[in-house]
Amino acid sequence: MKENFVLYTRKLVLAFAFSIIFLLIGTQSVFASDISTNVVVDPGGGMPVYQGTSTAAKSGDILYTNKLTTTWFTGHVAIVAPDGYVYHTPGAGNPGIKKMSVYDFITTYDDVQVWRAKSSTRGQNAGFKAQSLYGSYRYADYSVYTTLTGDFYDQYCTKFVWQSYYYGANTNLDSLSLTKLTVPPHWILDGYYLTKIHGGL
Repeated sequence: MKENFVLYTRKLVLAFAFSIIFLLIGTQSVFASDISTNVVVDPGGGMPVYQGTSTAAKSGDILYTNKLTTTWFTGHVAIVAPDGYVYHTPGAGNPGIKKMSVYDFITTYDDVQVWRAKSSTRGQNAGFKAQSLYGSYRYADYSVYTTLTGDFYDQYCTKFVWQSYYYGANTNLDSLSLTKLTVPPHWILDGYYLTKIHGGL
């Protein structure tokens, strides 16, 4: 009984510590321009190419990094939309949904992985939803103490990308509880729906 209580207490402390880091620090140090002059465009489809590769970005691509230097211990996720831009919620010091070029995102964040929807239709629809959320809620507040569904005015990076797939493509990445709070970014890298096509950009 005592061992169970100690284990429960440790889990509670760890969850609280993670929440405080996510809430107070977030990715507030990261600021970048929306426009870059260094974008390489795929001549066939008009989408930007991930630098250092021959791979064109695709709607629904999830960009993920867990590097400590640019995400302050929390990791970070973003999503590519059909317009070729990356949409994400940077953090407490820079609230709201932001739009960046692929080039700027990858040069701002370290060691970026690219996760692609196995279904092009699913990815396309998720990307369109990300654009729609940006259009309607770009000035959303930053909060990790918010449920995944039912609230669009409080956002953080994981929630925004998850909502893009859930509401845009009817896809619950990682089959999460709809009332889940403070979801770490790596949880939504769901291998059932997504494939990692690049790591370390």
